[in-house]
Amino acid sequence: ARMSCDVVGARARAYWRQMGCALDLGTSLEQGTFAALELPLVLGALATRTCTAGGAARARALHEDLARTAAECAARYQPVADALLLLECRPNGVDPPPLRPPERDAQFLLRALGVSVPGVLSPPPQDVGSGPLDVLRDLSSYVEMLQELSQWGSERQAAKTVSFLAKLARAPYAAGSTKSAAKSAAKSTNSASKAAGSSSLGLGRAELLSLSRELIGRTDLSSLRAVLDGAVVKRASAEGGGLDGLISAGPNSGLSAGLTGGGIGSQPAHLLALSSLAFPRIAQLRLVASRARTERDKAASELLKSVEFAERVGSGSGVNSGSALQFRDVDGRIGVAMSPVNRSAVGRMLRASNSKRSLVVEPKVLRPLSDALLAATAALREEESATSARLCALARDAAPALSRASEELATLDLAIACAKLGKDWGGSVPTAIGSEGVIRLRALRNPAL
Repeated sequence: ARMSCDVVGARARAYWRQMGCALDLGTSLEQGTFAALELPLVLGALATRTCTAGGAARARALHEDLARTAAECAARYQPVADALLLLECRPNGVDPPPLRPPERDAQFLLRALGVSVPGVLSPPPQDVGSGPLDVLRDLSSYVEMLQELSQWGSERQAAKTVSFLAKLARAPYAAGSTKSAAKSAAKSTNSASKAAGSSSLGLGRAELLSLSRELIGRTDLSSLRAVLDGAVVKRASAEGGGLDGLISAGPNSGLSAGLTGGGIGSQPAHLLALSSLAFPRIAQLRLVASRARTERDKAASELLKSVEFAERVGSGSGVNSGSALQFRDVDGRIGVAMSPVNRSAVGRMLRASNSKRSLVVEPKVLRPLSDALLAATAALREEESATSARLCALARDAAPALSRASEELATLDLAIACAKLGKDWGGSVPTAIGSEGVIRLRALRNPAL
């Protein structure tokens, strides 16, 4: 596709020069010629072989970005030739670069963070994600891939065997960096990264967050990578009890048979959470909330076994006559279903039915325990929200570097896609490109035919 566009464009410019016309065709292909050569089909096939949204967009608009000189044309073929070499024989044991389709493109992730991206329309709500943690997780995976590409491009064999492709692979992770800034910040970044992983609780992550705010925007993406690495993890199940899991909003497994109704306790746990290992303060607050819940659930279990409490709750209209007591969750508090009779002797009313004949009453002994649990949970949620906001702010600070990285990644993606298309269609890279605006090829044919 690139060859056909460059050939036609070069010939057209040579024709107008011979005619002595001042008309400048620029670097885009005339629309009629574009359609006559059936290049939309070729570029569509090229776009299907890309991994990123930016690469696909570059592929479909390839006819609008033609080489102006023979040297520029030859330079564009160099990484394509390298990629084709890896696809065909993998010399010196060099594998293709670890480019994979990201969960979501960086441009969409930036839009989800509230960053205005020129030329990119706002994605539909379903593409934005369900929350900031989803965006941070996808962003962490995206930057991780950029780091893997950079490491691949920095390997000795790759840099020696396919130097042009290796240079493209290193470019996205180093987007926006200058040699002087990167050199001056590298030592600080590395020391902070080591501090973040120096203990089982990730001590030093707060310092790393502070340091990264100064580094992001004037160095490469290594500081953002260090901050996001391991920050967002999958939650453990509500009954699993892991520190990274959701603190169950309902009673523990010992009370599961006695808990009914709606409220927080019946809602499924969110799939993601901030890591306790990365953020010690969150780990401490989760431990406090977990202990508060255990104490309240233990007290509730003892009430369920108390014959006196059961008689007090079940006396009167017989709401619980002939059935076991049932605790219900109401806004994080648990109460027992009973009739209005003896309500004041049991505790405080949490909820009443429309007929007022059935109440959910919080036992007096459970009230201070629920107060402690709600206070601990509120402190935990506040800390989680603040930490999430700080991470999102750092990601927004890195928006310029991420945008440039996305453009560099699209260039790499397009080069590999061109090699894949050439291999699939039996194409070849021209060995000689003339300087007169004309490429002479024997038996040239439209690959779409």
